[in-house]
Amino acid sequence: MFSKNHNTQQVDMDTIIKIFEKFSSRPLYFIFFGLSVCEFLQKESALKSPNIENILYLLSAMIMVVFLTGGYEWLIFKFNVTLEPHDQGDIGPMIGTATLAVYLVYAFHFLSEQPDALNLKLLTNSGFIYSTTLLLFSLESMKLRRLRQR
Repeated sequence: MFSKNHNTQQVDMDTIIKIFEKFSSRPLYFIFFGLSVCEFLQKESALKSPNIENILYLLSAMIMVVFLTGGYEWLIFKFNVTLEPHDQGDIGPMIGTATLAVYLVYAFHFLSEQPDALNLKLLTNSGFIYSTTLLLFSLESMKLRRLRQR
């Protein structure tokens, strides 16, 4: 009876892992990177003032981010080509891991200083947008592997 329950639990965990493997963070990355660009360049971004002009700025920022991401991926693949065939290193995951460490330090520091800050108003805060962009950038960088895992 215990083994039946254990097997059911294992199947559920395998299903959850497969769902996360199929989830692409790329669209969210483009959105948040575009929001970060707008937060940086505009007085009021689309989150604070969702008028047609700000939404068009957001869409143009997202298009710009697509090209920047393509250039970044090309640069990472160029760096990976220079590695020796027996070298186990990958530049993308190393950059992604370092960026994730910076994000975690920032997030834990923010939450320890302001434990009651977790509310919906946080979603329009520029710090939240920048940090979420950093998180998504690290996840996307970790996916740029030279060597495929078996």
